[in-house]
Amino acid sequence: MLLIIKVLIGAYMKETFLESDFGGAIPVKDLIGKSVITAEGKQIGKIGEVLIDPIDLCLRGLVVRRGLITTDLFISKDYIKNLSKDRVELSADPFIESTEIKVFNVNGKQIGKVKSITRADNSHRITAIVIDQEAK
Repeated sequence: MLLIIKVLIGAYMKETFLESDFGGAIPVKDLIGKSVITAEGKQIGKIGEVLIDPIDLCLRGLVVRRGLITTDLFISKDYIKNLSKDRVELSADPFIESTEIKVFNVNGKQIGKVKSITRADNSHRITAIVIDQEAK
């Protein structure tokens, strides 16, 4: 009888513990696969990994899976505006969304549009910007 009571109390405590608020903390497993939305409202992929700093145990950023033929994208915590169990909203559009932006010379004349942006590894460090020049 005592064993049954301990099991029932243990099950109740575990359920209560898991359902408590914890100050709004979201379990990492609940974030995997959720949509990542740019500041302009466009979905750029789904969360593939959540990166936690092993020293201070704080969120470092997210790895966004963008599909089979595109490379993953690292989003720093500094670019996260809102994080919920449903989705992640960014405070700014990642530079991968910057194609087709008009490019002007120092005199204010449009010289073309951004065709592509190359970055170093999975960092935010840009190594090249390819411009599609306007036809003359």
